Amino acid sequence: MLPNPPPPEVPVSAGTKRHLEENQPDAEPFLHMKLTPDQVYDLELAQRPRYELVNRIHTEILMPAGIVVKSFCHLHELIHTFIGGIKEHLRGHSKGIVHRDVSVGNLLIFPVTTWDNEKTFGRLMDWDHAMITHKYINLPSQYDSRWSKYLSSAVGMLRDFKICATEQVVGETYRYSGEYSVTYTKHATKMLKILHSEENPLTVARLGWDHEVSLHLAIYRDTHHDTDLQDIPWPNFEHRVPQKGERTGTLPFISPEVLSQVSMYYDADAGDSEEEEFRHNSVHDLESFLWVLVHICLTRKGPGINMVRDELTSDTGPWQLRDIIRNYFDADEHTLKEKKRGLFQTPKTFETNIIAYFHPYFDSLKPLVRKWWARLCLAYRYHGNEYYHIHSHILRILNDALPTIPRSDNDPDTVAEIRRRKEHHQRSLEMIATLHAQANKEAPQAEVQMPQTEIVTTPPSSPVICEASPGYRRLVTDDTTPTSDSESGSPPRKRQAR
Repeated sequence: MLPNPPPPEVPVSAGTKRHLEENQPDAEPFLHMKLTPDQVYDLELAQRPRYELVNRIHTEILMPAGIVVKSFCHLHELIHTFIGGIKEHLRGHSKGIVHRDVSVGNLLIFPVTTWDNEKTFGRLMDWDHAMITHKYINLPSQYDSRWSKYLSSAVGMLRDFKICATEQVVGETYRYSGEYSVTYTKHATKMLKILHSEENPLTVARLGWDHEVSLHLAIYRDTHHDTDLQDIPWPNFEHRVPQKGERTGTLPFISPEVLSQVSMYYDADAGDSEEEEFRHNSVHDLESFLWVLVHICLTRKGPGINMVRDELTSDTGPWQLRDIIRNYFDADEHTLKEKKRGLFQTPKTFETNIIAYFHPYFDSLKPLVRKWWARLCLAYRYHGNEYYHIHSHILRILNDALPTIPRSDNDPDTVAEIRRRKEHHQRSLEMIATLHAQANKEAPQAEVQMPQTEIVTTPPSSPVICEASPGYRRLVTDDTTPTSDSESGSPPRKRQAR
C-alpha cells in the first residue's frame, strides 16, 4: 500500500481532537478503533498501573506495504489472508522465533503482482516484539513398544464409555498425556464432535492428528531442521529472562495466559485448572489470530472500508453487542484476562457470548471458528497434539473451509473495494512521480569528479564484481575496438558518475 494522499483540511478547535472516520484518507494508521465510549475508556486508562520505562532503539525498515486485513474485499480473501499470515508465523516458529504481537494491524493483504491484478495473499508484519532462541526440546516419541499392554487396556476402557478408537489413537494421546490418555481421547471426541462406531472407529486421521506428511515438512526442510515432523524440536525459552516494562502484544488480542503470565491445564468439567510455569509460545499467537478474526466478525458488516456495524455507530444500538466488544476487546487488562479465561474454563459459553453476535455477513465462517476454538481448548487443556502442531491444525481448518464459503465477486461492496484499491494505487503512483520530478528539478546537477586511481580491468572469465561491494567503482573501459586515444596510451574513457 503506497502513501495516502494528504487529507482535506478540517477546522479543529483549539484543545480538541479531530475525530477520524475510517473512510478518511489518513485514518488507516489508526488500526484498532475502540468502540467503547471515550469517557469509559479514559477512566479505565487513568486507573492502569504505570510501567518502568525501557530503553529501546528505534529502527525503520522500508519494505513493501499492504492493506490491513479488516479492509478485505470478500470472505475468500479474508481467509486466504489468515492462511498466509499463519504460514509466515510457522516459518518463524521453525527458526525458533515467536512473533508475540499478532493483531488486526499486523496482518496485511498484499497483491501477488500489482493492485491491478486482483489476486492477493496475506503477510504478518511488525516482528519487533518477537523473541528468538537457538535452543530446542524434542517432542515425546511417537511410539514405544513398552506401551502395548497399556494401549490394549485403554482401548477397552474407552469401549466402556462407548467410544470406539484404535490403539494408534490411544498411543498418540499417551505420548503426551501419559495416564490421562483415556480422558484426553474422551474429550477430544466430545469437543470435535466426531461420530464413531465399531465399523468406523476413531483413527488418528479422523481426529486430525496425522501431520507427518502435511505442510509442515516442506516448511521445516527449508530451515535448519532436517527431520520428520514427529521429531521436530520445539523452541525452548526456558532460560530466557523477560525484559522490564509492559508485556508485549496488542491488548485486545492477547491470550489470557499471556495476560496472567500463568500456564494452565483447563478442566472444563470441573471448572478449575492446574497451573504450571508460563512460557509464551506459538499457541498463544494462534489464539491471537483467532481473536483478530472474531473481532472482525463482531464489528464489521461487510467488505471494504467504512463497514463498522450500524449497531456500534449509533447511540441507540443494542447494549448486548456493545458489552461483548467492551468486555472481550476494549476493557482494562484485568477484565480482559478474566473474561477470556472464563471462556476457556466453560467452552460452551464461546457460542452464546461470541459466535451468536457475529454479523450475518460472516455466518459462513461460524463452523471454522467453532473448530478453531475446539482445537485451542484441547491444546491448552492437555498440551498434546493440538498444542505442538497448532499451525497444522488451524491451516487445515482454514483450507477445508474455503470450498464451503460462498464467493461474492459481484457484490457491490466487493466491487467498490477493488475499485478503491486500484484508484488509490494510481493516485499514489501519480503523486510519487510528481514528487520525483520536483526533486530532480530542484536538485543541483553537479558533475561528480572521480578520483584519479589506477583502474584494473576485469577479464570476462573473472567473477563479476557486485555494485554493492566496497571495491566497486563506476569506472569502466570501452570494450569496443580501440581508438587512437587508447592506442596512444590515453586513460580509459570514464562514464559520468551517477
